[in-house]
Amino acid sequence: MNTFSKFLTIFVTVASLAFLGFAGISTFAGPNWENEKEKLSDHFSFENSGGEQPTWTATRPGVSNNSPEFKTNSAVLADVVIACKKQLAKEQQERIDALNGQIPGLEERISIAARTNEADLAALDVRAGQLLDEIEAVRAESIATLKKVIGETAGTVDADDNAVPGAIQKRADLTERMKDAYRLRAELEEIRTEQYGIAEQKQKLQVLLIRMNAVLDRLQRRRNQLEKAGATFEKSDYSSDGTKPTPAASNGA
Repeated sequence: MNTFSKFLTIFVTVASLAFLGFAGISTFAGPNWENEKEKLSDHFSFENSGGEQPTWTATRPGVSNNSPEFKTNSAVLADVVIACKKQLAKEQQERIDALNGQIPGLEERISIAARTNEADLAALDVRAGQLLDEIEAVRAESIATLKKVIGETAGTVDADDNAVPGAIQKRADLTERMKDAYRLRAELEEIRTEQYGIAEQKQKLQVLLIRMNAVLDRLQRRRNQLEKAGATFEKSDYSSDGTKPTPAASNGA
C-alpha cells in the first residue's frame, strides 16, 4: 500500500507539472490573439461584454449596398479572430472574382480600339500627306500667279502717268488675278483648318488608347495587391499578367 501511494504521488506530481507546462506554452508560446485582434481593428469592431461570463463580439458593416452586415460572437477571442479572418478572406476572394470577370471585357475593348486606332492612324497619315501636297501646290500656284501679275502690270503707265495702250485691259486682268489669289488663299486656310482637325482627332484616339491601357493596369495591380494580402482564390483561365493562355493543340489521330 505504501508503494502504491508513492507511485500515485509521483504520478500526480508529474501530471501537475505537465499540465502546468502545457498551460505555460499555450499562454506564452501560442498565438497572441490580442495582437491579431489589433491587426483587424481597421476592418472590424471588437467589443467585450464583461461580467462573469464575458463574450467577444466582432462586427463589420457591409462593403457594398447589397452585402449584409457581418457579426460574430464567442466567449473565446481566438474563435472571433479566426471568424473575422475567414470573412476578410471571403471578401477578398469576391473582389478577385469580380476583377477577373472585368479583365476579359477590357482586353476585348482594348484589342478592338487598338485595331481601329491603327487603321485610323494609317488613314490620317495618308490624308495628312495629301493635304501637305495640296498646300504646297496651292502655295506654288499663288506665288507663280503673283509673279506673273507683277510682271504683266509693269509698264501700264508711262513716265508722265499716261495710260499706255491696253492698260485698262491689263488692270482688269490684274483685278481678276487678285481675286484668284484671294480665293486660293481662302482655300489654303480651309486646307490648314482641315489638317488641324485631323491632328486633333489623331490625338484623341491616342489618348483613348492610353486610358484603356491604364484601366487594365489598375485592375491588374489591384488583383496583385489582393493576392499579396493572403487571399486565396480558384484558378483562373487567365494568367497573372491578365492575358488568356493559348490552348495547346490536341494530338488527334
